[in-house]
Amino acid sequence: MTPMRSMKTLTATALTVATAASAFGLTACGSTTSTSTPASKAPASHSQPAPAHTAPSQADLLSQWVGGPGYQDMLTVVKDLQQTGTDADNQNLAAVEADGSTLQADARTSQANPPPLSATIESQWQQAMADYATAGALMAQGDITGATTSLNAGNVLMTNIDTALGVTPSAS
Repeated sequence: MTPMRSMKTLTATALTVATAASAFGLTACGSTTSTSTPASKAPASHSQPAPAHTAPSQADLLSQWVGGPGYQDMLTVVKDLQQTGTDADNQNLAAVEADGSTLQADARTSQANPPPLSATIESQWQQAMADYATAGALMAQGDITGATTSLNAGNVLMTNIDTALGVTPSAS
C-alpha cells in the first residue's frame, strides 16, 4: 500500500471520529446534557444539594478528544501522510526522508492521544501510530521498502478501527 493509501485510511478514520462526535450532538465545548434543576422545581425553603460527581460519559470523553489536542494530533499525522504521498509520487527521495522525520515525531504524539472509544480501539490506535512512527523513522533513513511494510501494518490496524466503527474507507 502506498503512503497515499495510508493517508486515505487515516483520513477515513478522522472523518469517522468527527462524525461520531457529531452523531452524539457534541461540540468542541462539551456535551449537550445538563445537570441543572429549573428554579421552579426547587423547594422554596431548602437549597438543592450539589449534584453528585459522576464519571464523564463516552460522549463527553469523545467531545473532549475532538476539542482537544488528540484530534488535532491525528489531523497532523494525516497531513504528514498526504505530504509523504505527494513527495513519493514526485519521486523526491530527499523530501520523503524529511517527511519521515516529521511523521515519526507526529505519530508518536498522536500515539499518546488515542480517541477514547474503547480499550480495543485505543490499543489498535496506539499500535497503528507506533507503526507509522516506525515508518517515518525508516523513511528518514531512506528505507522505503521497510517504511512501506510499517505503513501497511498501521493501515491494517486503522482498517480494523474503521470496521469497528462501521465505516468503509473509500478506495479512491
